[in-house]
Amino acid sequence: MTTAYLLLVHNAPDHVRRLVRSLQHPQSRIFMHVDKKTPLSDFEDLAAHGVHFTPHRVSVHWGDYSQVEAILELMRTALSAPERVDRLVLLSGVDYPVHSTHYIQAFFDRQPDTEFINLIEMPNDREGKPEARIARRVPRPGPFRYLAWALLKAGLVKEWRDYHQHLEGLRPYGGATWWALTRDCAQYVLDYADTHPSLTRYFSTTVCADETFIHTLVGNSPFLPKVVRNVTRNYWSPGKASPETFGMSLVKDVMRERRFPADNFHGPGDILFARKFPNDSEALVAYIDSLRDRVGVLEQDELKTA
Repeated sequence: MTTAYLLLVHNAPDHVRRLVRSLQHPQSRIFMHVDKKTPLSDFEDLAAHGVHFTPHRVSVHWGDYSQVEAILELMRTALSAPERVDRLVLLSGVDYPVHSTHYIQAFFDRQPDTEFINLIEMPNDREGKPEARIARRVPRPGPFRYLAWALLKAGLVKEWRDYHQHLEGLRPYGGATWWALTRDCAQYVLDYADTHPSLTRYFSTTVCADETFIHTLVGNSPFLPKVVRNVTRNYWSPGKASPETFGMSLVKDVMRERRFPADNFHGPGDILFARKFPNDSEALVAYIDSLRDRVGVLEQDELKTA
């Protein structure tokens, strides 16, 4: 099986180079979307290392539907590539694998039909997926954003909507942005998005649709019985809007077991990737690489007996 790594990139060019190097494998292909606000020249040399860039770039804004547009662009690019890919793994440019590429490839090869994506039926306030994520209208970035906000505040445009009327019978789901989906599941998501324009328009005016749109489609699809937790680890501090940036302490913590604890909300499971890393990550990834190399033989033995 061939694994396509889909990289959402907007900064940290030095770390992105380390990430690309770490993902090299005979059965892997790397696709990259570079935020339109970021100079492509910062990354163009990676084409010589097998990176395929999306033909179209999106200007990506935090919390905006543009993140979904960039993800869909990556999915389309990978699925239309001349060489067939069998699994699509969505990563950010500041992720890094905590296992060897041989271990990761064998991990996916052993579970060819499993969909790795966190799914939470919404609304769920405790897990950070409140009703506001799917019911509240938010203006999109652009020249008319302030006018849209003014219309909302004046009550001339409805800010809160009955989402049941707009989801076309789908039950809403949310979860972390990052996932590893089979080719068939990814194609299903693209086909559904392309044939339900009113649904995509609705999600385009919700906040953080990158944590709800694809999740809702997968959660209402024939692939739901094959869903298990995702494989990317990040660390959140209470009250923070974004995950902690890795330092050596967090690196040592994630490398200690490389497993999610049994009491995790989404259940136990393997950690294959960690995020997020700073641009000056050389010492951090060197530590990870030294451990991956040291346990490489043990990992291969583990795979043979799995």
